[in-house]
Amino acid sequence: MKHNVLDYSSGTNTFEKKVLKYDYNAFNTNFQLGFMPEGFIVPYAGIFGEFVYNPDLPKSNMGWLLGAKFGVEKVSDKGQWQLQYNYRRLGRDAVLDILPDSDFYGGAKDVRGHEGIFEYGIYKNVSVALDCYNARRLHQQETNKKERLLQLDWNLKF
Repeated sequence: MKHNVLDYSSGTNTFEKKVLKYDYNAFNTNFQLGFMPEGFIVPYAGIFGEFVYNPDLPKSNMGWLLGAKFGVEKVSDKGQWQLQYNYRRLGRDAVLDILPDSDFYGGAKDVRGHEGIFEYGIYKNVSVALDCYNARRLHQQETNKKERLLQLDWNLKF
């Protein structure tokens, strides 16, 4: 990918003369571990995470996310609910900037922050979710403002 130009880039990778300065041969892994203990307050509890590392450069080359969720494993019926939280940190050149979640600080990299989601089933295969983000840039820049975003999602599953 070195020396390429990306369509739909957030412009947060390292560029040199308007093209990518580095290669992006990142290693990525993720996990999810869930429990469905009988007699517990909630029917499901789990932890999840993700790690990415780009060995092609010396700094700002890794990212990670760690989170937990409670409620049901997947909201698919009326009255079911799930509460989810995660914290993430993503270095400037860990991955191509067309890949991160576009709702989290506009899809930028070189960011860190929190995300919380509450999802509730209102009909079979229909749910609403309240999604809250609180993020900021990792390094002091003129754009080092905090970004807070609250959104309501209407989910239909087919």
